[in-house]
Amino acid sequence: MSAHPVSPNTVLANALTYAEDVLTPRIRAQAPERVVFTVGTQINGAPHIGTSLVQSLTFAAAARVRDRFDLPVSIVFGALDSAPHEVATDPTSSHRHQRAYAQAIGEDEIRGQVEKVYGPLFEALSALTGIGYEINTYSEQQRTEAYRRTWLRIQPRLDAARWWLAPRRACRTSASPAWSRAAAGRKSTPSGPASTSRARTVPRSTLSAFTTARTARSSPPVLGLTSTSPRSTGTW
Repeated sequence: MSAHPVSPNTVLANALTYAEDVLTPRIRAQAPERVVFTVGTQINGAPHIGTSLVQSLTFAAAARVRDRFDLPVSIVFGALDSAPHEVATDPTSSHRHQRAYAQAIGEDEIRGQVEKVYGPLFEALSALTGIGYEINTYSEQQRTEAYRRTWLRIQPRLDAARWWLAPRRACRTSASPAWSRAAAGRKSTPSGPASTSRARTVPRSTLSAFTTARTARSSPPVLGLTSTSPRSTGTW
């Protein structure tokens, strides 16, 4: 009897007939009243073609989901004005201090840039697909009650939430004996400075995705889906 090598199909695209098939189980299980796609981009200059491609694909995917599942679909553009404008290093402590774009040029200027640079593309995509959209900045998002409540709920659960917030960091730190001892020590302490210092290292763009998932479960059925452009992921 001759043996033949077998290679399992580990490429997700080969297991799907259509791109939206990856969402079918979630939509059928949750039976949402509507679907919201969130696409986030750091606001630190003119967008490159990769950014525009992700945003265009978001509108295309939203239209396919609307047509296939007969659900209201919309898009939220997350303008991450928390992008670093300048970083200074304290010569004494070596601590790095970041000044965000929102702090450097102001929220009004940020929104003006977003409408000028991204507005024409979004208007064209919305007209082509019939999908509505809205623009939210990170500064506006983090002031909302839902965001603050979610952030406070995460604090005592950082060991579990780290896989959502910073997967690559979680993989590195979980293998560190020093980090494991620190984590073990935190389990016996309700809260403290250690938790606060860990919170400051969380990537804000990823937190947006986690917040969307948490708030969707505590409000009327809404399926929140987040995609992030290369401009955001390149700065983690």
